Amino acid sequence: MKSNAALLLIFLCLSCNLGTSAFKEGAFLYQTHCASCHGSHAEGLGQWYPPLTDTSYLNSRRSEIPAWIRYGINRDSGSRFHGRINQTDMPENSFLKPADISNILNYLNDTYWKQKPFDLEEVETSLKWARNL
Repeated sequence: MKSNAALLLIFLCLSCNLGTSAFKEGAFLYQTHCASCHGSHAEGLGQWYPPLTDTSYLNSRRSEIPAWIRYGINRDSGSRFHGRINQTDMPENSFLKPADISNILNYLNDTYWKQKPFDLEEVETSLKWARNL
């Protein structure tokens, strides 16, 4: 009887760690690397950090967004991407792999945008394009 209870306890603990979210890794990466500026719910911080919930902006700049995450946005004239007036610089995240960027974007997509998912090829194409700027 004790062994059955122990097995049930182990099963319950393991199932809690597996989670049910299809984008658990992307949510973790977002909370770790993005939420401190863009907010836990992608609401942004006024004029300083834009919200990440605007699907019209997403649609018009979709091919650039993975590159922004990797290379950042800077107000300096020598940077690859220039921020809007009054926008605080966005640091580069060169340590994030293309799969990490895809996971972050697909977490945001599943939670807020409800658009076509970002596949790894789309992310890699964006990063290659930006490297050539």
